[in-house]
Amino acid sequence: MTALDAHPVLSSPPYQVELAQPLPVLGGSGAVDLLVKLHGHPLGTVRVPLGDPAFDVHRLAETIGSQLADPIREHLAADGLDTTTAVDTARLVAGLPNSEACRRPATSLGISVVVTAIEASDSLRRTLAALARQSTPPAEVLLVDNRPATSGIPAMLEDLPELPQPPRYVPEHRKGLSYARNAGLAAASSEIVVFTDDDVLFDEAWLDALAAPFESDPEIVCSSGLILPLVLATDAQLLFEEFGGFSKGFAMRRFDLRDHRGNGPLYPYNAGQFGSGANSAFRTSFLRRIGGFDEVLGTGTPARGGEDLDLFLEVLRNGGTIVYQPAAVLWHEHHPDMAQLEQQLFAYGVGLGAMLTKRLVTRREERREIFRKVPEGVRYLLASRSEKNAGKSTSYPRRLTLLELAGVASGPFAYARSARARSRQPWAK
Repeated sequence: MTALDAHPVLSSPPYQVELAQPLPVLGGSGAVDLLVKLHGHPLGTVRVPLGDPAFDVHRLAETIGSQLADPIREHLAADGLDTTTAVDTARLVAGLPNSEACRRPATSLGISVVVTAIEASDSLRRTLAALARQSTPPAEVLLVDNRPATSGIPAMLEDLPELPQPPRYVPEHRKGLSYARNAGLAAASSEIVVFTDDDVLFDEAWLDALAAPFESDPEIVCSSGLILPLVLATDAQLLFEEFGGFSKGFAMRRFDLRDHRGNGPLYPYNAGQFGSGANSAFRTSFLRRIGGFDEVLGTGTPARGGEDLDLFLEVLRNGGTIVYQPAAVLWHEHHPDMAQLEQQLFAYGVGLGAMLTKRLVTRREERREIFRKVPEGVRYLLASRSEKNAGKSTSYPRRLTLLELAGVASGPFAYARSARARSRQPWAK
């Protein structure tokens, strides 16, 4: 019997393996950050080549065993299973023991999923189809069209294959991601509202995992999940991962302003550690009470971003608790070319600078704290070994770093332009 006969072939994204099952043969080309799970729980990723016949299931097992030996042992020990030979190559190839203890129950909460988009696209079709494959379907899917006059989305919806959960179309003519997300929030009818983008794919248990913290603790008002790259086929996609990507790690964490403060002197203003807006969930009533996303910030405005970082801070400042839940996995399609990456990193810098300016200008009670953290913030941005920059190789382009810093420096001016533009709109009067 050959390896191909004995093992399934994994040949299309998203790429993940479950160690309680036989390892698959990897097909395709390029490279991938392969997600490794055990009993449904993500342990970490290993970067592996695709389409290399020398990289068979035994080499894959050796790579997983060498890089993830400790989390594998810890997980098996927590389940009361034998750990003496847990990372033995032969056992990894054949599949580790299963466990009933790790079964995650389906969520009992009603969930509204908000997908924002500006054009009809294959990636949007793929995202909607992936939502329909969730182990627990959402109560509703709200597709917010932020370019309703030109997007082509209404025509696309008429031509979609029949879905178990067809999306409800929500047009939002005001330009900006925060306007689009707030339109979805206003239309949501469920206890929990989830926000995501139109260029992602989901683990089948994504919604169950994202909702789990809300069911276990009434103090939790926000959860976020793990975002991994869908493919790593170009230099730009690999460099975005060096920049830091979207992943916040594989440990579940809790954040508030009381007993669960994050590490580091910048907390809570190193807000990226809380997660990303494209994989976030909120108690609908709480999010409405604090006003939703700031419409001066976000993609589509002069501020270019920062709206999700700002909202996470608002959650904490209003007494809420955030949980980062790595079992809520989705895969994001990174921009493939350098010009797009350069624009993205500049925009991230602008959004960060705009968000901090907003906090200084509108939150008097935070000013002293922010000014006190400025020296550490400068070190965080510039030092090569800071938590932010430690993952960058010596070949990481200096131009990308300078573009991001230029964005941060222009953030205050961008915030002023964005605030002025919004104040002149008829709906702001």
